[in-house]
Amino acid sequence: MPDVNGETRHASARSRRSRLRRLRRRIGWLALLAPGLVTLIADLARRSRLLPTFQGAERTTYLSTALLSLALWASCLLAAAGRRGRARQVFAAAFVVLYCLAFGVQQGFFGFYRVYVNIDPLIFGDSIPVGLVAGLSVIEPPLFGYLLLAACVAFGSLWLVRKTVRLESKLRPVAASFAIAALTIAVTVPVSPPVPRQTAHPDVMYFHAVGVFVNDFLMRRFTTVRPQIVRVQRRRPQGVPPLNPKLPATRNVVLLLQEAQRADVTCIGYDPDCALATRASNALTPHRLPFHQVRAASSSTAVAVAVLWSGMDPTETYERIHSVPLVWEYAKAAGYDTAYWTSQNLMFGNARLFIQDLPVRCFATGTNVDPHCDVLTGADDEALVDHAIGDLPALSEPFFAVVHFSNIHRPRVVNAKHLPFQPTNLTDKGPGGLSRQNHYKNAVYLSDLAVAKFIAHLRSSEIGKRTVIFYTADHGEAYGEHRNENDHSSTVYDEEIRVPQWIDAPSGTLSAEETSGYRKNENAWISQYDQAATLFDLLGIWDDPSFAGFRSQMLGTPSARPLVERPLPLTNVSWVWEYHRPNWGMMLGPFKVLAQIEDPAYLCFDLRSDPAERKNLGTKRCSALVREADRTFGMLPKDMRRLRDRPDFGWAGRPAREAGGLQAAESNEGGKMSGSPASTQSATSTPR
Repeated sequence: MPDVNGETRHASARSRRSRLRRLRRRIGWLALLAPGLVTLIADLARRSRLLPTFQGAERTTYLSTALLSLALWASCLLAAAGRRGRARQVFAAAFVVLYCLAFGVQQGFFGFYRVYVNIDPLIFGDSIPVGLVAGLSVIEPPLFGYLLLAACVAFGSLWLVRKTVRLESKLRPVAASFAIAALTIAVTVPVSPPVPRQTAHPDVMYFHAVGVFVNDFLMRRFTTVRPQIVRVQRRRPQGVPPLNPKLPATRNVVLLLQEAQRADVTCIGYDPDCALATRASNALTPHRLPFHQVRAASSSTAVAVAVLWSGMDPTETYERIHSVPLVWEYAKAAGYDTAYWTSQNLMFGNARLFIQDLPVRCFATGTNVDPHCDVLTGADDEALVDHAIGDLPALSEPFFAVVHFSNIHRPRVVNAKHLPFQPTNLTDKGPGGLSRQNHYKNAVYLSDLAVAKFIAHLRSSEIGKRTVIFYTADHGEAYGEHRNENDHSSTVYDEEIRVPQWIDAPSGTLSAEETSGYRKNENAWISQYDQAATLFDLLGIWDDPSFAGFRSQMLGTPSARPLVERPLPLTNVSWVWEYHRPNWGMMLGPFKVLAQIEDPAYLCFDLRSDPAERKNLGTKRCSALVREADRTFGMLPKDMRRLRDRPDFGWAGRPAREAGGLQAAESNEGGKMSGSPASTQSATSTPR
């Protein structure tokens, strides 16, 4: 008789094996797609409001790069799924490393800045390993956690694929070739757009940005085709010992820092009939302490704020500039809570790296406020103020905070409802006449409304009764008065470096001696170096013995004290940032010498008798300042002319830290920065 039970058992066993094979295939397919799906799901969660707005080419770009990502990871896993051979191990290692970098760095960067890594935050990096992780710390949040998650996904997918996928040996080279082709496409196809519209899939954006960065890095280091351009790199600040503030009363300090604001469009002293562009903030601070003769150290934002926040000499060595503490680090050591809010889009030229590691409780850059903000004008200044106002209750007193605005920067943000200065050129494309100047003033006016909103909120709150406001700008802005090829960064003429400054302090927050000292210096010649010293003095740490070592390396004097006059460097060439057409200067009281790259000698001006800087007094009249400029910069006249005559003129400022460069050998003692490249990159011609 037939063994019915046996046949039934065999059939049941075959059925189970068949189900297991189907399940294994499904698990295998899921494992192959898992890395790409995890990235896709994470992106859908992070950009749920943006992705549905993609239309036409944007949608096509996103869908095609998402499919490319899925195909890349699946083909890598297939190539790594073989049972034997070195090739599978090579592809397995490549898959794990590439996936951890692409997923971990993109998610970590987004967690910090609300945008993904693309070309902008990588292009000027000076280290490939640092560039691969976008300057984030591998062992600290947010990157570490995402790298760990990516590693779990990668190793888990690899293990499952090897357990469940049986790929014929003749198909493995096909999978390997497909993986290499997919990675090549991801690296080379230009799908890494500027920050405002990141329409590609995060993985593919990362690979394209890294491909461009590595190529650019190698070109800069090993050829003369693309000269090295100095941009901000990540800081490694030295430690600050505990500091003990000495103050008449506990006070908070808020620095309101404007972008590219001229002194002559600002009501510096309170004016009940203020008709200038800052009339809104003027009305709210009738008891301010004004300072009318203040000059920045540079007409470039990055150099100027580095001086303002540290008090350092911008011609210092690379190591010094990237290790000096900033005001937040000093404030933290003195027991202050800290915050930094800026509408600046710090993806521009690596600028984010200078403040990325600040010890702050509250932090926001332009992309945190608005991920799609313009790379030059940043996020809306009023939106920044709303963000800062929302964060204020989280700060413990005493606190130090910076609110850093951006909308005045070219091409400038204006509002058709707020155009008090007429006639105005809304597109800012005309020549430097009245209409264009009014366009600039209207941008200042609109930004000042945001400043006033913050001041009004602060002064109406309880903490406002104990908060000193320090108001200034990073640098000025030119109307084309002196060969100004850009609105700023072109020169160190007064229109580009003279800035407004005032201090507003509620009753009881300043001592009588401080108030008297400020009033005595209302018309004194004050520099950005003095502004930095004033911030440290307002924090109560200037006279702290533990601060003495840091103070001895600074050039400024607090504005509440008798000012110490000394020659002070003015430059847009520094190891923190450099402009493609260098300029240099030196100032002592009202006397200033300056030069641009084409000048055979320094020009000399007396700002008391010639505030428009029209009458060159000659080098003999400013011989001491010229000697100091030569000692500091070492570029004019013979060195600069010789550099200009070289056919490969480009990088002219490498110090001993990096061997090579004419200036390093001849003019640059101790690794100080003096020269600048004449860049061939259009991105570097934009002022900042």
